[in-house]
Amino acid sequence: MTVEKNEKFLKDHGIESWGDFNDAPIPYRKCDISEFWRSFSFKTVLDIEYRQAKLEKNRHDSFKIVTFSDAIYIINVEWVYPNKPEWIATCYLVGCDHEYTIKDLGGCDHIATCKKCGYSYGYNSSD
Repeated sequence: MTVEKNEKFLKDHGIESWGDFNDAPIPYRKCDISEFWRSFSFKTVLDIEYRQAKLEKNRHDSFKIVTFSDAIYIINVEWVYPNKPEWIATCYLVGCDHEYTIKDLGGCDHIATCKKCGYSYGYNSSD
């Protein structure tokens, strides 16, 4: 499934610019990879996009942009070998760092609304 990156999408996620093939979306902030894995464990991946752009080291990195329903992450995996060769994953959260308030609608239905940007989505918590 491909997600249309229209004005509503950008506004909902607190994104100033989606960028293009050689630019990363802005804003983004470095986060712990465990934050990404927590999202991955219970949310649906809506889109994955490949790009090469400058991130932190003022050089082009190859990375994936992973879009969930309420969070977008940049995942950059690089081969690092100063002492012990290994693959290192660096993670960035794109757009708003949502802080939700949850409204219980009854019957296991809920609405989560971000206190910062106003983005909201509904869900059902039944098994």
